[in-house]
Amino acid sequence: PPRSTLFPYTTLFRSRESLAIANRIADAMVFGGWKYVPPTNNPRLLGGVAGVEVYVHPAAPDKVQKAASALVSALNRAGIEAKLVQQNPKNTIDLEIRLEVGTKE
Repeated sequence: PPRSTLFPYTTLFRSRESLAIANRIADAMVFGGWKYVPPTNNPRLLGGVAGVEVYVHPAAPDKVQKAASALVSALNRAGIEAKLVQQNPKNTIDLEIRLEVGTKE
């Protein structure tokens, strides 16, 4: 991924499993040159997410789209279920890739 690719992440509310998985992913991403950007608020998922959802804006630059796809592929190869999800196209176009980390299954 490009060295400038930014990512915040959200985990399940009060889920140690979700937080532990998110922290492992974040540590690996930072080690690989990604830049972690803490969210401005403290969002938490209330449930319904299994695996990792990687969000990218549909109009984001090609390098961001490719980085998001590469991340999904790497997570799946590592045995972490992940899928690419397009953000709402009405959102402001940005260079961030957002992760939502749920349970293992």
